[in-house]
Amino acid sequence: MDPAMDPNALLYDPAALPQIDPSLAVPVECLAVLLHPKKGLKKLRELTLHSIHFDSNDETMRVIAKAISRHPYLQRSYLYDTSMTNLSTGRSGMEKLVTALGRRVSKLVIVGCRLAPPVSYENGVAVAPSWAGSCLVKVCQSTTLQEFKLHNLEELREEHIVLMSQALVENRSLKKLSILKMQELADFQHHPDNIKFKHLQQQQVQEETLSSDAGTLALANMLRRNTTLEELCVNAVDFNEYSAMFFGNALVHDNTTLTDIWLMIPSLNGGTSSFPVDDRRIAYYLRLNRAGRQSFAASSNKQSQSEGQHHRDQKSEWIKSLIQSRWDINCTFYKLRCKPCLCDASSDPQHHACDHPTPPPAIFA
Repeated sequence: MDPAMDPNALLYDPAALPQIDPSLAVPVECLAVLLHPKKGLKKLRELTLHSIHFDSNDETMRVIAKAISRHPYLQRSYLYDTSMTNLSTGRSGMEKLVTALGRRVSKLVIVGCRLAPPVSYENGVAVAPSWAGSCLVKVCQSTTLQEFKLHNLEELREEHIVLMSQALVENRSLKKLSILKMQELADFQHHPDNIKFKHLQQQQVQEETLSSDAGTLALANMLRRNTTLEELCVNAVDFNEYSAMFFGNALVHDNTTLTDIWLMIPSLNGGTSSFPVDDRRIAYYLRLNRAGRQSFAASSNKQSQSEGQHHRDQKSEWIKSLIQSRWDINCTFYKLRCKPCLCDASSDPQHHACDHPTPPPAIFA
């Protein structure tokens, strides 16, 4: 039989399958029904939208936002190559969806989506509309979100990352943050080593060249006041010696909670490749933070007598932490310099100063 006439040919020849558009266009009412608190999936814990374009309207988006805020189980959401257009106004409806999800879930992943209004055309020329990125700021102000991943947004600019950093200063819930701007793979293919190890190059930095990515520097300044973020992933292209200096200063003087900084580059398979920052000062203080530096850096000299039991319990925790880091001589030395009373078994932090008068010296090893 002629293979072209064989109805089972499709089962054996994948090339014979009809070519279809990988994206799917559906009315946004489908999402509203899915998330309805009574008629929808009541125990839905994870919402993933992949390569979907929604036709929306203001009223339906208001209903969806309300349904998300009232959903009892929704915890995670993943948005990949998803867009949403208001048929009446031509504006994007993704901002309301992202804002609602950011205020409800504990993990939000946004990759390759279009949050800004769609591009318009004038005389055949594409005109990008202005976008303030207010939904990203609102997400960074969330009190429930613990992990936020924002990758490959074409409209993401430095000013948006700066605004997000300012919002994260007061955030007390987010623990993991990953931001990767849209990158051209051609730049990485031609000079992969120069891009990947750009921050390692020892160059003479002159006054007029001290200009780095504004968003990266804003994230570094955010770390001076943020007390909950534990993992930060940033763009490797925007990370240089100037950025390393800002991050290092934040870790030395203020931040005791951040434990990992990763630099990212896009990979050929559409994903990302990550590697740690190769800076001795940053690596040293990140190691200290992982070893429990926060409890040792806090002052304990000014305490009332009624808190004696609390002090004894605290000293017990310091000793346990000291034992856990016994294989790292640098961390052990740092802790003993912070709390000299640990060297005296008879000392009581309730009546004796347990803090070193000066910060322990940094040992980069």
